[in-house]
Amino acid sequence: MQLFCRRTKVAQTALRFPHRFSCALLTVTLFSGCSILSANSGDGKVIDFVSREPIYHAAVELSCSIPRRGHGHDTKILRSESGPDGSFHFDPKDLKDCTFFSARAIKDGYGLDHMTDVLTRPDWENYSRMQKFVYLIKDSDQPMVLLENLSTQFMPAGPHVPGPQAPGDFAWVFARFIASKSIATTPAMVSWVREHYCARLQTAWSVLTDQQRAAMDIDGAGALDAGMFPSVRVLPDSYEKEARPYCS
Repeated sequence: MQLFCRRTKVAQTALRFPHRFSCALLTVTLFSGCSILSANSGDGKVIDFVSREPIYHAAVELSCSIPRRGHGHDTKILRSESGPDGSFHFDPKDLKDCTFFSARAIKDGYGLDHMTDVLTRPDWENYSRMQKFVYLIKDSDQPMVLLENLSTQFMPAGPHVPGPQAPGDFAWVFARFIASKSIATTPAMVSWVREHYCARLQTAWSVLTDQQRAAMDIDGAGALDAGMFPSVRVLPDSYEKEARPYCS
């Protein structure tokens, strides 16, 4: 399958839901400045993000945008359903005039973590063909997926060292620690948060000077998805009030 188009920077989008929701919508692919020729097979597969097993009977919806002459575009919606092996199909004839398209999958009992688009980013590396996989996450798996995302993605590179960047590094880790605390509702999850944050927070706090600690007043919103977690204000007493009791 060949896609004849300019290679342009691809934007990723995902509809974002709190982890308690029971269904999910996930963008599969997004092209700008390309025409999908009839050689596009229109085939894809719905996959469980954690187990990597195929998902059967997921409703799949494809939004196809067709440019008008001059400016603007028209959008048509195509629908399919995943089979026993998770596969779905759209007629290539319906895709040939698309310059922008995205697919989403919906199934009861599955949800979409707000950072799944980041986790699946490697699958978006090849922009010359239609993205082949839609990932969904079971409701029961979402808390741990969220915790793992928060503890790894976009975290400051270690080790924590003294310097002008130290307050910002501490605030970033602390904001994600607070978000993780809100997710950890079982003893096992609480233990996981302590294992992955307590030593790091202690180190990040220890490299701050007394002046940096006293002047600490940082909005930690940049470390979080504002649609998923409330903003966190990191203040001089934040470590003593929040981190130390939780980690002791």
